[in-house]
Amino acid sequence: MAISLKLYLPRALPAAIFLLLISALPGISGCWSKPAETKQEQTGEIVLDAWDAAYYLDGSRAGNVHTTVHRLPSTPERFRTRLYMDLRVKRYGQVVPMRMEQTTVEESTGKLVRMEIVQYLDQGNQRATGSVDGTAMVIKSQGQAAERRVEIPETAIGPWKQNQILQEKSSVAGNTWKMDTFELSLQVPTILRGRTVGLEKTDILVERDGKLVPEPKELVRCEIICDPVTVGGQSTPLPSLDQWVSNGEVVRSRVDMPGLGPITMYRVPEASARREDISGGAALPDLGSQTLVFLDRPVPDIHNRSEVTYNLNLPGDANPRTSIALDDRQIAGQLKGSEFELLVKRDLGTPSPAAGPAALTPNFFLDSTDKVVVAMAATSSGKTPWEIARALERLVHEKMSTTSGIGFATAGQVARELRGDCRQHAMLLATLCRARGIPSRTALGLVYIVDRPTGRPALGFHMWTEVYCDGAWRGLDATLGEGRIGPGHVKVTDTTWADAPSLAPLLPVLRVMGRLKATVVSFR
Repeated sequence: MAISLKLYLPRALPAAIFLLLISALPGISGCWSKPAETKQEQTGEIVLDAWDAAYYLDGSRAGNVHTTVHRLPSTPERFRTRLYMDLRVKRYGQVVPMRMEQTTVEESTGKLVRMEIVQYLDQGNQRATGSVDGTAMVIKSQGQAAERRVEIPETAIGPWKQNQILQEKSSVAGNTWKMDTFELSLQVPTILRGRTVGLEKTDILVERDGKLVPEPKELVRCEIICDPVTVGGQSTPLPSLDQWVSNGEVVRSRVDMPGLGPITMYRVPEASARREDISGGAALPDLGSQTLVFLDRPVPDIHNRSEVTYNLNLPGDANPRTSIALDDRQIAGQLKGSEFELLVKRDLGTPSPAAGPAALTPNFFLDSTDKVVVAMAATSSGKTPWEIARALERLVHEKMSTTSGIGFATAGQVARELRGDCRQHAMLLATLCRARGIPSRTALGLVYIVDRPTGRPALGFHMWTEVYCDGAWRGLDATLGEGRIGPGHVKVTDTTWADAPSLAPLLPVLRVMGRLKATVVSFR
């Protein structure tokens, strides 16, 4: 059977790249070594082995994407697509690698059979698998005993069939199409909508004298847009994917990342794609500084203030007020166009029904039964759960050294190494609290800072901890060590890390990243 498969790059790429980059906001990163291919990955006839070099908008190397497709020796005929991303990001001056692998097996008709995603961590990895059982995707996640069943459309197809549809539709400008699929990294069904824009002038990369140089070319552009997905109770748009086609082959692709601008992938030879960045990452755009939300004026001693009122503007959002967590501490005013006022109070506790078992049960990331975690948790004392939680906050604040270069890890690993940034501080504190029987979760949002290079006040992406004490959720921040949180903390979302042991709980910040504007209305 002859197979033509020039035009190919999985449409799962935008979500995967975003999850890798968004993970770097609170200091999460991938591991340092590429996994060895297993025997299973070597079976079957290879029908595609393609490499794409990734670049940021300013021309700095972002890493590479390696795509392989095997036709498996099975009846009915099946194809396995493997997407391996090896990217780099810089955060507050430190360069960290981030790696993720996605594998999909589908029948030649496109019907999904099974999927796997691996997020490579600082030590080890986090793995989730999905297999189709009737109309459901049955998901098994590492560190989680129970399976999760998610209903999927009967029309859901894999990347092999998606590529065939794109190849057919890209031949005529104005063609549109719709595809149902499933994004395992988010554990949700997704809807992709394609459109062939037509010919336009752009450039590709060609090898000359051992270097990749741009060459102008007229190519057909197609765009793939994903319908918003609901994660963590919030409806969130995903980045779109643009692809440029030449003679039936995708030679250039682009994902527009909020806060960073576009990341462009160029189809190049393997040696060119794998070539190391001679700058050592020095030329990379800094994700930390580029995603700051600058304020119009400072708020002295903000973490000890009783309240601050911000004016938030989120252009283009259908309902900006739902982009921020609202409760007794964060109260939204009337919406005026894309703007609304947000009153943020000092944290005195948000009354809530019982926290539920997910806030206390050990899971893959918050491994509160780890022996080092248990021993560390036992060293702090107090008469009430709130006193114990505050003592644990002081312990983490005093024991940990701060660095943005450590990779994503379980709390057990953090307890052994005692270094990291706000992500490690927050997750270790949450885990220590669970080890002492105190329900906990992590919160993700923005915190007031003063940008060192410019001296300007700003809100920067941040993670902290929330504990359930005396019938209310209360905030603690082991990075700052203040014994509470103040009106300088603006929460976007929270998670117990139980339902989706992946980076998906971080996704809601996509809605505000690179788009949110803020000013200070008043404070006292």
